[in-house]
Amino acid sequence: MNHLPIKLIFLFLFKLANSQNNLCLNQTTINSMPGMFLHYADFNNDGGMDAFAFQNGFIHISINNNIGGFNPVTTFSYNVNFFAKPIDVNLDGNVDIIYTDTINSKVEIIYGNGIASFTGSSSINAGLKPWHLVVNDFNNDGKNDIATINKGTSQFTLLKGNNSGGYNMPLTVSCLNPLKNIYSADFNNDGNKDIIVTYLNSNLISTYKGLGNGTFSLVSNFNSAFTVDNIEINDFNGDLKFDLAISSTSTSSFAIINGTGSGSFTLSNSYNLYATVIESGDINSDNKPDLIISDYFNVKLLFLLSSTSPNLSSPLSYTLGTSYIQSICSLAAGICSLGIFDINNDGLNDLLLTADNCGKLFGFTNCNTTFIEKEKITESILLYPNPAKDLLYVEVSHAERSRSVTSETPTSFSLTNALGQVIKEELLRELQQPIEINVKDLQEGIYFIQIKSEGKILVNKKFVKEK
Repeated sequence: MNHLPIKLIFLFLFKLANSQNNLCLNQTTINSMPGMFLHYADFNNDGGMDAFAFQNGFIHISINNNIGGFNPVTTFSYNVNFFAKPIDVNLDGNVDIIYTDTINSKVEIIYGNGIASFTGSSSINAGLKPWHLVVNDFNNDGKNDIATINKGTSQFTLLKGNNSGGYNMPLTVSCLNPLKNIYSADFNNDGNKDIIVTYLNSNLISTYKGLGNGTFSLVSNFNSAFTVDNIEINDFNGDLKFDLAISSTSTSSFAIINGTGSGSFTLSNSYNLYATVIESGDINSDNKPDLIISDYFNVKLLFLLSSTSPNLSSPLSYTLGTSYIQSICSLAAGICSLGIFDINNDGLNDLLLTADNCGKLFGFTNCNTTFIEKEKITESILLYPNPAKDLLYVEVSHAERSRSVTSETPTSFSLTNALGQVIKEELLRELQQPIEINVKDLQEGIYFIQIKSEGKILVNKKFVKEK
């Protein structure tokens, strides 16, 4: 009779004691999830990030209950061959799913209705065997366009969104060698969306500058010294320019290359690391993007030591082994995808992952007590309206203004998206109450705002941007 409570206490202490380098993660099995390739998005417009995975012609969605768990999986049957991504393609405020049908040379879109299901679809001719794709507004007309690489070819195809809700005839852009993957962001800070591509049999990363009218110009070829398998885009050194974290599984190489703001890149640091998956986001709440890397058998969370000079030679780290996962799966399961977002709506980013040959979704909730007082403080800070359309206001309540922690003068603010990418960062030139922030130009979605005083975070809160 006495053994049961002792065992329960041991398990509870084991979970809370899983701390390294001042980071604590609770290990928890969240839900069944048949798919292997994990993404996340808000499919039911409740402000919580839901889990999405796909595999072998099926799409699986599990809705976040916003208290640390997920509802049972809903499965949809679609001809997904290789790539699928949740994104609001038609900009109606609901998350859609876009995927490549390589066998039939199509790009397919299924349109979300905002209640975690779908209404209607589109099938688009996308050149020969579309493989990997990106969605962005490449001609600045307020409509999303699609760029996809064609398997086995040295070109990517651009599909421009038109006024009727469809897409114009495909246009092709020739590249140097047969392509592997394609990515998009504004790499030269000119307001136009650019494209970078990697190659099947080349060490080059090519940057194609977007001219703002749906055409592109090759501006840079960076020699990475290894064939690039994975890329994660974020501002890793805090200079408001996009950088790249890159890896090669064939050579066990990993590096960060810094963006120069002109579309070119320079090597920051590199070291020997086998990384099959790379994600980034702020997991330790220091307002800097951390790197989350899996070598299939383990997850390493790398905490960059300086926002101005990432130190990859000796980063702080947190290693998550697979012994816990294998004890649940009862087989040699390996980690195949990662996600970082706030699972339980406590203001701290958590870790979500899937393992192959297992069919389960694993959550690791952030249990850092270091930030409890900060969260109590921010309960008395008003953020309104939320959701916001044009202007967002931040105001410290009257009772809270007398507290020493908030008597510090706010000097700057930053906005990050759900991926931890810095979208906007500005100085507050005048002390004002409330603080007024223009969010009119942001796309619909979930964002986080941090108000700082000389680098110290005073406010860290989530808000929703709507039309």
